[in-house]
Amino acid sequence: MKKLVIGLLVAGALVAATPAKANGDVAIGIIGGLFGGFILNEALQPRVYVQPQPYYERQYVPPPVYYAPQPVYRQPYCRYEYYRDSWGYVYNQRVCY
Repeated sequence: MKKLVIGLLVAGALVAATPAKANGDVAIGIIGGLFGGFILNEALQPRVYVQPQPYYERQYVPPPVYYAPQPVYRQPYCRYEYYRDSWGYVYNQRVCY
C-alpha cells in the first residue's frame, strides 16, 4: 500500500511538471529522470540488516577428535555346582557368570 501511494504521488508530480524545452535541454531531462528513478528505486527497496560474520585472527582450533573409551568388562564369577544323578553319584560342574 505504501509503495502504491508513493508511486501515485510521483506520477502526479511528473504529470503536473512543466515539460522540458526542446532547445537542447534533453540531456538535463535524461539526467533528471535517471536521478529521480534512482531515488525512487532506493525508497522502495526493503531495508534488511545483515549482521557481519565474526572474524577470528590467527586462532588455531584443533580438529575434532573421536575418543572411544576402553570397554568395561566384568571379571567372570565362577563357582562349582554339585548335583546327583538318579543312581546317587555326585558330580560337580564349574559354572561361570
